[in-house]
Amino acid sequence: MSHQSDASAGDLTRTGMALKHDREWDYELDRIVEAVEERDAEKVGLQFPEGLKRRGPAVTDDLRALLPDDVRVLLSGQPCYGACDLDTYMMRRTDVFVHFGHSPMKDSEKIIYVPLFSNVDVEPIMADSLDELDDPEENA
Repeated sequence: MSHQSDASAGDLTRTGMALKHDREWDYELDRIVEAVEERDAEKVGLQFPEGLKRRGPAVTDDLRALLPDDVRVLLSGQPCYGACDLDTYMMRRTDVFVHFGHSPMKDSEKIIYVPLFSNVDVEPIMADSLDELDDPEENA
């Protein structure tokens, strides 16, 4: 199967474009647990931007394991494209609302912002790409 047909089928594993380096994220779960305890929260809402939404269930499970059994953790499924796009419906129904993302926002009594940035080292991928790309000087 050619690289082009792999890519057009959505399978990047054999194209050289698959992500080869694991991403690490710090979800600051200890800070969230501390805020829940300080505020005597019974309901915690979590919201992830679209690009990180698939990580939500695992983070929710990890957070539940750290919290008392009587604290409910809710995961927003509403679309989110940044800090200006908060799930206000969930926010009104929770004691603590956690927004994960890369758009900074101020924490408030109810809202906790957890900045998430990838720490992928792009240099190895860029070096591999240079071997595959044509030199623009040669094509001029």
